[in-house]
Amino acid sequence: AKHREEFFFTPEGGALFGTASFAGIKRGIEEGRITGETISFAAQFEETSGDTTRVVTYRYEGGASGEELLLKFFDAAESAPVQIRLAKIPGG
Repeated sequence: AKHREEFFFTPEGGALFGTASFAGIKRGIEEGRITGETISFAAQFEETSGDTTRVVTYRYEGGASGEELLLKFFDAAESAPVQIRLAKIPGG
């Protein structure tokens, strides 16, 4: 399935700052790190099921592949990781 999400990154030395969206909702990047060619970060989102809302942490890890950024997305349920392909938006 294809989904349009937005990621904004600001590297500062070995730290990574910015935002990541999930289901169209932007959240601040937490624990952002740059190690060599690899970036990793987490983002917290609210998940609602019935009358219950809980905060879940999603983790991302990956690196550049040509003109794209390939990330693995790890959900809070520890399901198999999902590969995400990010492309830079012209003028972005």
